Amino acid sequence: MEDIERRIADKHFKPGEGFLQIYAEDPDGQMYCSLLRQGRKMCASLPGDKVSLYFVDGVRRQAGADSELKVVMVWKGMLDLIFKLASLVTVHARPIPSTYQAAPLPWRNDVKVWLKDGVFDWESPDYWWLHDPEYRATFETFTFAIFCFIVLHEVGHFHNLHAVRRMERGAPLEAESAADRERLERHAREVIADTYAMQFLMDELKQRQFADETHYHPQRHIAITYACFTFALISVSATFWGFSVAIPMDESHQENFYPGHAFRLRAIQSTALEHGINGLEPSLAHVLVSEAMKQSFEILSAMSDGDFVTWDQPLQNPIHGAHYEKVCEEVRNWSNPFYGSKN
Repeated sequence: MEDIERRIADKHFKPGEGFLQIYAEDPDGQMYCSLLRQGRKMCASLPGDKVSLYFVDGVRRQAGADSELKVVMVWKGMLDLIFKLASLVTVHARPIPSTYQAAPLPWRNDVKVWLKDGVFDWESPDYWWLHDPEYRATFETFTFAIFCFIVLHEVGHFHNLHAVRRMERGAPLEAESAADRERLERHAREVIADTYAMQFLMDELKQRQFADETHYHPQRHIAITYACFTFALISVSATFWGFSVAIPMDESHQENFYPGHAFRLRAIQSTALEHGINGLEPSLAHVLVSEAMKQSFEILSAMSDGDFVTWDQPLQNPIHGAHYEKVCEEVRNWSNPFYGSKN
């Protein structure tokens, strides 16, 4: 074991965990290899010192960054959750072929229970979208998008120097407790990392889906931008809803439960509506973003058996809205002034 791996293991691993061993001949081996290769490519784009990506063989649904060791880690439990979310979106984003309409879906009894406790079976015939070439391609693209967003989120913490700024932050204001100040700052850091990840996720999707189109007419630019944003928004919406089910943010110390994941999605949507996407004219961008939000909402409502509608409702609570406004004000204290560029 290399020295950096030993330090990672000593600092972050629980008993029984280790670095994930990938075997290409296994049913899931090629997918792990592809994701690890893409993730390392993204980590290499981080300015400054080299950042390494590691997969951890452990059941925790977790991804994390260590600024001291300059590593990003993704646990196998998180990768399994990504595969489940990509499966849900794949099946509900397009009509099910008549050949498979009678096939029982793995989550048929309770989608939330399956997300939290189900076993992802790469070889089961019930997972027909893994064996149908056309649907397998859709599944792999959604897997790619969700995985990229999670890794880019961790890269966003590096890019915005969050570890350094946490050590430099001042004392809380007289009218607030240290716990309230820490919670506010933590929510602001997550929003910044999410927004960073969404921006560059569109770049990754464009390179994957439209790699052959380097020069094209402005109308084609609009179509490609809309396609990438819609795909990204559906993937990110599924991620946040899935996280709220399987790995909810710990807000138990708050008097009123704050829907952190729902507000993080709202922040991404609001940023796109307010600032536009990919250099498009503002009014046009607003129309495209609104249409993408509508399409995403329909898919998420179907795949969650209607839970996505209920999940979104607490955003209307004035108490939560007031906290979200404070988070937005706090964002500027945690942003990199060179935010718009990877390098």
